[in-house]
Amino acid sequence: VDNNTAIKFNAYPNPVENVLNVSGQEKISDVIVYNYLGQKVMQKSFDSQNIQMDFSQLTSGNYLVVANDISGNQSTLKIVKK
Repeated sequence: VDNNTAIKFNAYPNPVENVLNVSGQEKISDVIVYNYLGQKVMQKSFDSQNIQMDFSQLTSGNYLVVANDISGNQSTLKIVKK
């Protein structure tokens, strides 16, 4: 079994209105946002430990934010959009 390490990152504010701030222990390579139907609604590439994502175009509801770091590790967080 491969070693599966989740990256540690913080996302705020939650619930979010317009801009979601995400910070990680390592550089974040990309962030994918899914709705609860499993549909990908947003994907952005980065090369930074601190990023901002524009949630203003998304409708109110619950989303899963999946962050990947440059080492290939992944972590998921539930975000509520007002």
